[in-house]
Formats: sequence, C-alpha cells, structure tokens
Amino acid sequence: MSRRIHLFCVTLIVLHCLTEAKYVPGISYIDDVQLSYENGIWQCDRITCKHDIHGCKISIINNPADKNELLRSSACYTKDGTVTRELSQTQRMVKPKTVNIDIDSYVGAQSLYTTGYSLSWQEVKGTIAAEDWANAQKTTRDGMKAVDESNS
Repeated sequence: MSRRIHLFCVTLIVLHCLTEAKYVPGISYIDDVQLSYENGIWQCDRITCKHDIHGCKISIINNPADKNELLRSSACYTKDGTVTRELSQTQRMVKPKTVNIDIDSYVGAQSLYTTGYSLSWQEVKGTIAAEDWANAQKTTRDGMKAVDESNS
C-alpha cells in the first residue's frame, strides 16, 4: 500500500512540474554586445571611438586554455585599416558552450551575416551595418527560442 502512495505522490509531482514548466531562455552572448554609429561616434562593444573612425570589429570566442572562459575583443579602425583603439577582456561563462561571434561593421556597410544556435554552440558571423544590429540580435534570440522550446 505504501508503495502505491509513494508512486501516486511522485506522479503528482511530475504532473505538477510538467504543467507549471515555463520557458527559460538559453544564454545569449550577443545580448550585451553594443554596436552603434551615430554622429561620427562608434560604440564598439565596450569601447567608444570617434575622430575619423571607419569601422568596428567585435570578436567573442572560446579561450582554448579554459573551456569556462571567453576571449572578448573589440577594435575601432580607420579607412586604411589602422586600429586606433582596442580592448581585450576575458569573460566567464555560466555554462560552457562553443561561442563564435565575429562581427565587422563600418561606415556604409551592407549587412551580410549568418547566425546559428544549438544547445551547445552559438554563432554570429559577418558584416553588420550598425543600424541593423538590433535586428541581428532579435533574429538570434528568435532562433535560440525556437531551438530551446523544441528541446524542452
């Protein structure tokens, strides 16, 4: 009899969890990336650049020496490709996954990029016009949500 009660209680708990489960989004490493160009001033992720800057390059990749860490870098460059300001930082990951974010943006750029996401990797690569950055982030989040929901 006690075995049936135990099984009944476990069944109730499982049913409760299934009916109360809520969508929890995957971790996005592009949501906090800042990219904008306005009045001659670039916001190139975590650095601000001005004065004859033509473009911005942002990279976030896994640290080969530590699977729980990302290498995050950004650089502003002139029309001839000279880097005028750059910043490199490390970032701890909540949950290890493969991350490959490689973005180039410059004055007059036409957006041509790809995004990809799975439970074990995230990727955004290509040229993105600064004014299209919010849309690229939304496209990536929509893809993440679709993958996450299909795996829940």
